[in-house]
Amino acid sequence: MDHLYRDLAPISDSAWGQIESEAKSRLVTHLAARKLVDLKGPRGWNHSSTDLGRVDEVESPAEGVRGARRRVLPLVELRADFSVSREELDDADRGADNIELPELDEAVRQIALAENTTVFHGYMAAGMLGLTEASSHSPIAIEADMEQYPKVVAQATDALRRAGVGGPYGLAIDPETYTVIVETTEHSTTYARSWTAQSCGHPASRAALC
Repeated sequence: MDHLYRDLAPISDSAWGQIESEAKSRLVTHLAARKLVDLKGPRGWNHSSTDLGRVDEVESPAEGVRGARRRVLPLVELRADFSVSREELDDADRGADNIELPELDEAVRQIALAENTTVFHGYMAAGMLGLTEASSHSPIAIEADMEQYPKVVAQATDALRRAGVGGPYGLAIDPETYTVIVETTEHSTTYARSWTAQSCGHPASRAALC
């Protein structure tokens, strides 16, 4: 079943192909949280909730009987609207393979930002906790001096090791902070990536923009 209702849109298969390709390439770039957490899926359109493996006791329905309700986390559907120029669609049918899709790019960015924010900081309206809320570790304050960032990262990785959490580790940095780090470090991006990998204890660790 076509849940995107493509048959209702006056768009050719060629144009749809370019739209899908553009959306996928942009999503891979923006979906930073997926680089740092385990992802199970896709589960398909009929998958509606995730079993949390726990139960809540509820009032007994009859004497001598106990009741318990299983906890599940309902899935959330995220949508972002966008439009495509009629002229660009016509160009795609003429053979153009680089049509301009600025509104699609922005919609993809918004969807990715919503997912990243949900993973890291939760989505309380949907009953979802983020990593920062669910973590059992005390937060480590970030100093204003960007040159001290390696020390802070080292403290964080040490806390994980002491808790029995093995590497490799990943580091999520917001775009503004990442820019400041790169601009203030003496050796620019190369230096920033070097201390990030060293502090995280694994060469595959990376700074994820979120």
